[in-house]
Amino acid sequence: MKKLASILLSVLMLTSVIAGASAETFTGDDNGIGPVTVALTVEDGKITEAVVTGDSETPGFGGLEACQDGTFAAQIVEAQGAGIDGISGATVTTNAVKAATEEAMIAAGLMEAENVTVEDTDCDIVIVGAGGAGMTAALQAADLGVENIIVVEKTGSTGGNTSRATGGMNAAKTAAQDKNEWKDATAAAVEKTIAGAKEKYPELADLIATVEAQFEAYKANPVGYFDSPELFALDTMVGGKGINNLDLVMTLVNNSADAIDWLATKPRSARTWSRP
Repeated sequence: MKKLASILLSVLMLTSVIAGASAETFTGDDNGIGPVTVALTVEDGKITEAVVTGDSETPGFGGLEACQDGTFAAQIVEAQGAGIDGISGATVTTNAVKAATEEAMIAAGLMEAENVTVEDTDCDIVIVGAGGAGMTAALQAADLGVENIIVVEKTGSTGGNTSRATGGMNAAKTAAQDKNEWKDATAAAVEKTIAGAKEKYPELADLIATVEAQFEAYKANPVGYFDSPELFALDTMVGGKGINNLDLVMTLVNNSADAIDWLATKPRSARTWSRP
């Protein structure tokens, strides 16, 4: 009787090992705000469990929370793949989770990898990187009459670092700014910037004096919304703790309004926000 029980126990253990061996875990990675990893447990061709890790995602917009509370994971299992709902305000994280899920599914044999082989072709310009700079270069080339343009991007989506700006773009003296209401809190912010720069960055004395004179002139005749390329430059220098190259900063700020006007001529016009 003991021998029979031992045989039955051995059979049960063997069965358990065989059943357990059919469940495997496959992982995929992508970059959202930070690294995002999706681990899929697959058994008999089905996703039975998903674990999503994205601890560097921005809190408060839903992406970090959906990674940590199992929302993304549950959706992946329910959809049996990357067909999950997007989270408004956390598009970058959502796309990273989808891409990582697809990579894990490819590893598991649940889907085929996309053929990304580039055949020999002729073009006038190849632009590497589909972020803000790359896309701008492509648009400018098209404006100049270049017809054959190829843009290549290593990640699963376009936008690059620019997509992290969530639609905001710094610019000074744009047409949109005068539509904003000037408030006491905004004036206080300008005064704080000037005072802080005087205290910490005496080497910017000429720039500070220019901004201070501009602001005093505005307060004497407060028409429209106060801003200037010099204030933008001072903001930038203070934000960079004084180590920025001032000449490059001035190039940036003096062309910022024109950049907004140029973007507004494109099919998807730029949204701007005014700095305090």
